[in-house]
Amino acid sequence: GSSSNIAVANRNSVYRITIILLPTTTGFNEAFIDNIRVSNLPSSTSGTTPTTTPSTPTPSTTTTGTNTPTSTPTSAPSPSSGFVKRVGTKFQVNNCDFYFAGTNCYYLIYNKNTAVDNVLDSAVQMGLKVIRTWGMIDTGGDKESVDGPKSGYYYQSWSNAQNKVVINTGTNGLVSLDYVMAAAKQRGLRVIMSLVNNWAQFGGIDQYVVWYGGSYHDDFYTNTQIKAAYKNYVSTLINRVNSVTGITYKNDPTLFAWELTNELRCRGSGKFGPSSSCGPSTLTSWVKEMSSYIKTLDSNHMVTVGDEGFFNRAGNSDWTYNGSEGGDFEAFIAADSIDFGTFHIYTQDWSKDVSWGSQWIQDHIAAGNAAGKPVVAEEFGWKNSDKVQPLTTHINAMQNGRIAGTAYWMLAAKMDDGSLYPDYDGYTIYNDGSQAANLIKQHASFMSSNNACSSSSPTSSPTTPTSAPPTSRPATPTSSPATSVPKSPTSSPTTAPPTSSPATSTPKSPTTVPTTIPKSPTTTPTTTPKSPTITILCSGRRHM
Repeated sequence: GSSSNIAVANRNSVYRITIILLPTTTGFNEAFIDNIRVSNLPSSTSGTTPTTTPSTPTPSTTTTGTNTPTSTPTSAPSPSSGFVKRVGTKFQVNNCDFYFAGTNCYYLIYNKNTAVDNVLDSAVQMGLKVIRTWGMIDTGGDKESVDGPKSGYYYQSWSNAQNKVVINTGTNGLVSLDYVMAAAKQRGLRVIMSLVNNWAQFGGIDQYVVWYGGSYHDDFYTNTQIKAAYKNYVSTLINRVNSVTGITYKNDPTLFAWELTNELRCRGSGKFGPSSSCGPSTLTSWVKEMSSYIKTLDSNHMVTVGDEGFFNRAGNSDWTYNGSEGGDFEAFIAADSIDFGTFHIYTQDWSKDVSWGSQWIQDHIAAGNAAGKPVVAEEFGWKNSDKVQPLTTHINAMQNGRIAGTAYWMLAAKMDDGSLYPDYDGYTIYNDGSQAANLIKQHASFMSSNNACSSSSPTSSPTTPTSAPPTSRPATPTSSPATSVPKSPTSSPTTAPPTSSPATSTPKSPTTVPTTIPKSPTTTPTTTPKSPTITILCSGRRHM
């Protein structure tokens, strides 16, 4: 049969759409989704499938003073499809599975609207569903700064006049974060927001220690005044009314999860070292306290740690598994107020190899399954040009393990002046048609293909890696523990670290990727599944 249209009673409440190919005498008319609207293609396009990127309204740009975004998008943000929740070892939205591939971009909060829009548009075009970014820029104010404001933007600083930390809610403060949330909402993207950095960049933990006269990096986890200041900042964000959308953060489904830290450890990279008493119990106690606190303020959103995934397994000589950095992935994920586990994969910076990374992935998925909670590889990448082969291996390990979510480090795009944001650390990709970018697109397509509005497990099987991951962890390296990739937006590292402290690799500029693409970690579905209809999970933009 045929029909001229598909009736939708309430477009704002549609979460499942059935697409039907309607035959005509000359071919097919196709129903398709465009921002939750449903219409038919004209007969002149029979037999074709839309291949262009969804048209996304571009927010207008108005800047003042420090180039702070102050405008609203030109059209209202798309209605959200609901809060993301954890259900067993996966995520769901309105009873529909939400397996995802996402990415990271830290510089969104201190750049002009155009730069923000370009990154988010690239994410949409690549099929990425979640973006992880910073929700903090901590500066000294009237006290010493661990790291200064970013292009004039800062969120917290010390005031001698008020004798306390003051939160900047102005146009060069939290208004910039409001715009990021609004722009993501407009595009149907979800946001993981990290609340403090372990490292010196953006001030982070050591800035809190400076403010309150501490002596050690880990005073952040135990000092009563510091913990109160952190709670005050978190409460301010949770209860903030977005100046662009008018929605309180705790009521905005755009937020995927609150993240307690970026990469908490006993040690950092600023002016303070660790105390002799800091260990896994120190960090675990803090994680439980702060995640429980957030849950008392916000019952809508998930909470996660943002740790690198270090284990605390007795008798293990590998520093990533023996708790020496203070991490305890299994204790963190076991906490009632933590919704899902996080881990990062930086085999090069940690003096590991590709096969070690595959085992690292498997161990975290297994730990998540044991805890009955989802796991997200929220930072993974490969430094410099030869990305495709190692990334393929690691993506295969994630897909074979049916990981709940991933986030590549990192995605960048053009700035407001038309120049590309620099690849400071060697991990950056752009939506430029490169082999690495296409690989991430294929991975995103695979993750989304597992989503269905039912309680069943994913039905698509990823391809088997060309070489099976090792059955046991490789031998422990002789090198000392390494810090994660430097995330300074202003300059790339130029010196090699001393061997007595965590190592930081010197980034190199990307050159060229291999001339041939290895087998994709999965075969992206190219044909309609063997059923009379296609069910699509909608998030406010076209899925074709």
